[in-house]
Amino acid sequence: MAEDYRKKYEQLHRDFTAKEAEISELKTQIKRLQLERPKIPPDRLVSSFGDALEKMQVALSEKRTRVKYLVSDMEVELKANVAFNEDKNEIAYQLPKLDDTLPPENLSTIRFRVKMLPGEEVSGEEVFGYDEVPNLIGLTLDAAKHQITSRNFTVGEISYRRNDQVEPGTVLSQIPSPFSLAPPESPVDITVSEPALKLTKVPNLIGVPLDDAEKLLKSVNLEKGRVTEEKSESPPGTVISQSIEAGKEIEAGSAIDLVISAKRRRNISRYKKHQIHPERRISRDLKVVK
Repeated sequence: MAEDYRKKYEQLHRDFTAKEAEISELKTQIKRLQLERPKIPPDRLVSSFGDALEKMQVALSEKRTRVKYLVSDMEVELKANVAFNEDKNEIAYQLPKLDDTLPPENLSTIRFRVKMLPGEEVSGEEVFGYDEVPNLIGLTLDAAKHQITSRNFTVGEISYRRNDQVEPGTVLSQIPSPFSLAPPESPVDITVSEPALKLTKVPNLIGVPLDDAEKLLKSVNLEKGRVTEEKSESPPGTVISQSIEAGKEIEAGSAIDLVISAKRRRNISRYKKHQIHPERRISRDLKVVK
């Protein structure tokens, strides 16, 4: 029996050694494929899709139909290796070949949108006078403005969009797109991330005097809204209801409407003096003179 175990062990050891050799060979092939894979600079990658958009638009324009079509933009998602070229100090993309077999975790996902902006037709000679639009994505608003003006462009429309993935004030998108060509002094529109909503919890104001309720609201960055009165058994001037229930989280700076207990009025009808007939009042006030 010991001999059988020894044979099984030796066989398993040989199989393990062979698998290790196969793994080493596969790693060598992957490295060779990565070196042979062509590298594409970012500007060429984007411009290639721009050329494809232009060709699609030309094909649609050549067809004589009653309806005109416009290829406005397209969403692109690529799987590629991202490499850094130290000599040129730039990032390049390595696209896998059709026959490559690579684990998905070895590739990066690149998503971007190519947008077409139809404009006036220009000749080839006029294009040489155009300037390249800088890449503003990921810059702060001030840095983006500086890049725009330093490249002989003007700051166009600035819009804001809520985004919790990046720091507030970061450029999310731009028109014209990065590395495209545009006439000098033309506007560059940018979209900037705005701060996320600041939430605060609504305090319980029921039974609290109005002045104290206002102080409580200010302490949590909320405002006093409309105040109305209603009859109630609660002490006068205390809050008997609020427009937003306590404990709910709302945007800071919001207003809370309040209803307070109205002041009680005394019923004096039972204290009215007994009315005296005018004739009796006169006769009572007359003095008898003898």
